[in-house]
Amino acid sequence: MNMIYQLRYRRVLFWLGIFLVGIYVFSGFSSQRQWHTQRDYLYSSEFTYVPEMGQQYDLEGNLTNTLTKTEYVKENLRFFVSEQIDGQTRNYQMYQANLLLNLMPFVMMILGFLAFFLDQKGQFNRFLFSLPFSRKRIYLEKLRYVVLPILLVVALGIFLYDLILYTMIPAPYLNATMGALVMGGISHFITLLLAFSFGSFLGVSLGNAISGTFFLLLVAYGLLSTLWTFYSNLMTLLSTQSSVFLDKWLVYYPGNVSATMPALGINLLLSLFLFSLSYFVFKSISMEEEGEFLTVRRARHWYFAVSSLLSVAYLMITTSFWSRLDEYSAIDWVFLLLFFVIPTFVLAGFIYFSSIKESIDMYQKKRYLNKTAL
Repeated sequence: MNMIYQLRYRRVLFWLGIFLVGIYVFSGFSSQRQWHTQRDYLYSSEFTYVPEMGQQYDLEGNLTNTLTKTEYVKENLRFFVSEQIDGQTRNYQMYQANLLLNLMPFVMMILGFLAFFLDQKGQFNRFLFSLPFSRKRIYLEKLRYVVLPILLVVALGIFLYDLILYTMIPAPYLNATMGALVMGGISHFITLLLAFSFGSFLGVSLGNAISGTFFLLLVAYGLLSTLWTFYSNLMTLLSTQSSVFLDKWLVYYPGNVSATMPALGINLLLSLFLFSLSYFVFKSISMEEEGEFLTVRRARHWYFAVSSLLSVAYLMITTSFWSRLDEYSAIDWVFLLLFFVIPTFVLAGFIYFSSIKESIDMYQKKRYLNKTAL
């Protein structure tokens, strides 16, 4: 098995590793270069400070403080910034040049999907299943020789990113300890692990090249557009005590922002659950049902029920409809209910399309035979 996976994936993993590490290294150097460019400008003769530049205001628009030139320069050269807004601490990075770094969870989700989906569509699974190995071994070997190298390369990229920032930006301006960077990197890595495991589950579950790819893009676009709103509304919905456990639940990029230990534990358990679920689907794949939307067609009712419930719950939280209950008219409720039902119809179209088509074909065939008999 080792030799088989090496022959198939060696070159792909090599170039993929360069790409993934390159994202983090490029982002690190770009960010620190931006910081150094800004520092050179603020300390140059070209920069002219006027008091209006350092004026600070409260939420009501009242002037609260005016920074001196030294304070203004120091404030604008902070790399990681922590601010108190509405009683909550907001952490963000002042200098960030690479948008792809923020999209890494979605990149990892797509990679997890392709790691299993391409083998299914490229007939490689049919070859593996013909070998004298159990499906459990095939799946575990794939985790070892394909998934693990990808995760190790990502971990190396995160480490290099943090190392670049820590060594190239002076500590007073970086505003983060090595411990904070390490915890931020771990939080980011576990977020990527969760995204990869979710993509892997989709890759194992989906079997049709066209509808499976389209469904992945639909899910990725939906999450990319609404995930932050969903998270914010979820924190609002939960009590203050409960929301603390999910604080910084998803960490999109490495830095000094880290999730709480309960949030890390939840993400890790979810990742292990999705990998385990992927295994049970993988060992149940039927090659006779190749080309179907689902690789395990007999489980389509479970897929439909669970995905429908999760989709409706996700939409309800994302729209936070409960915050305006007293404003809804009867017509509003009708449209709202229709809106919540849309994911169910979409999922039914994907999951039951082949079943509906077969029923129609059987009906037409039966009708034709009846006409012929007459």
